[in-house]
Amino acid sequence: MRFYHLILFLGHTLAEVFSDEIIPEYNIKLFEEQREHSPDAQTIHIRQFGQDYVCSLPSKLTHAKTIEYVNQMEERVSSDLKLAVDIIKSLGTKYDKKYDNCLHRLSGYWSTCFCLFSDVSQYRSLDSKLLESGITRIDFNQPHFKLASFDNVDWEDYSNFKLNTNGAKTRYLEQTLTGGDICDKTGKERVAKVHYMCDPEHKFPSILEIREIKTCVYEISVSYPELCRVYPFMNSMFTVEQITCSLIAKDEEHNKIEQNGSDHLNLRDLNLINLGHNLYMGIHETLGLPTVLITSKKIDAANLEEIDDLLQDCLFAMIDLEKRKQLLSPLENNKESFVSQKDTFKYTVSLYGIGGVHICDLMMEQKSDKQIVAEVITGIEPKNFIEFNGIEIIHDS
Repeated sequence: MRFYHLILFLGHTLAEVFSDEIIPEYNIKLFEEQREHSPDAQTIHIRQFGQDYVCSLPSKLTHAKTIEYVNQMEERVSSDLKLAVDIIKSLGTKYDKKYDNCLHRLSGYWSTCFCLFSDVSQYRSLDSKLLESGITRIDFNQPHFKLASFDNVDWEDYSNFKLNTNGAKTRYLEQTLTGGDICDKTGKERVAKVHYMCDPEHKFPSILEIREIKTCVYEISVSYPELCRVYPFMNSMFTVEQITCSLIAKDEEHNKIEQNGSDHLNLRDLNLINLGHNLYMGIHETLGLPTVLITSKKIDAANLEEIDDLLQDCLFAMIDLEKRKQLLSPLENNKESFVSQKDTFKYTVSLYGIGGVHICDLMMEQKSDKQIVAEVITGIEPKNFIEFNGIEIIHDS
């Protein structure tokens, strides 16, 4: 059996040099339905907003960089979403319920009237002379339908909003409105999905498009010039590459690691946590398997110097987990306590590289003399903690 040893003494100040390249601007688009991905495409599985997605990556973006990029995505999207909703709410002081502030669009047999904070209606075309003014009043003597209403909107319920990107550059806020007239075909209320956006070609508030995407479900795009001057509605001035992610059905059977061979890891089964030091901790939440480590470095398993560098990364990450009190004690009677530098333990773990390729198994041992040692192991199945403060940890087989 061959061993590679690396010893660190705890409590020393460590100088760290990070050489990560600047990540180019990418747009991550989440689709709620399953989509086909090219068999030649590089893919990765991520979890966002409590759901699992499979993503196709641009050729220049690695798995590890994608994990790094999306690691803070949920927090960033949530912050941008709240800001976008607040901006639309602020337009109420200028575009209120008065019908002379409504937007109209003539489109064939029907015309559309969009009144911010009031309702969305369709009606027979008004006289063309009225339409030339750009601001018109709806003629209630003509047949009309209410497509949706703002009456029951809860502006604090962000689940009714989505911040998305149309194509590569145009950002918009989608709001789902209910409360429309009953549809004679479905027996349900009409629904409208409003897309608020900035269109630089329109200097005045405008209805850009309206279409019926499903029976009595309408999609309406509106542009307000005020949005062109504020983030997050400002359109990107740079080329943006797409990371397309489609929802994985919850009832779809999870692939076991064994399906790809014992030396290959399916990232889909993992909840990935960024540890720093080019490492991610992979937690098998759904399968109940031991935690694994994933490195973003490109490693040749036969290169002893690179293996030593990996062991050093693992030790640094373990030390940080102890300092931040983020690693729970494995003892059942200490569920609320965390591993510290005062504890002794043996911790075994499998280490994988980019794409889920198995690199090696290793054991980290923290000794009573405040030394922590990492070594490559073979012939031992990694089960994480196997000994803690002199007590053997028994795992279910």
